[in-house]
Amino acid sequence: MSEAPIDTESPKPHIVRYVHFVQDERPMSRIPTSKARHELASLINRVAYGGERIILQRRGRDVAAFVSVDELALLEHRDVMTFEFEPSD
Repeated sequence: MSEAPIDTESPKPHIVRYVHFVQDERPMSRIPTSKARHELASLINRVAYGGERIILQRRGRDVAAFVSVDELALLEHRDVMTFEFEPSD
C-alpha cells in the first residue's frame, strides 16, 4: 500500500463541532390520540400558555408532539456552533 504524501508546508485548521444539550425541566405529558381529540382546546392552552410539552401516543407508541410556537422556532433555527482553530505546538 502506498501512502499519500503529507503536506507539511501548510497545516490545515481543525474543525470542532460543539453541541450543548440542556436538560429541560418543563412538564411533559403523554396522551393517547383518542383522548387528545376530545381535549384539543385544553391541550392547546396547556402548551401555549403553560409551556407544557405534550406527546401524542397511538397504541402506546409516541407518534407526535405539541410544542409552543416559540419552542418550534428554536428547534428550527438551532445551529451547531462550528469554529476553526489552529492547533498549538
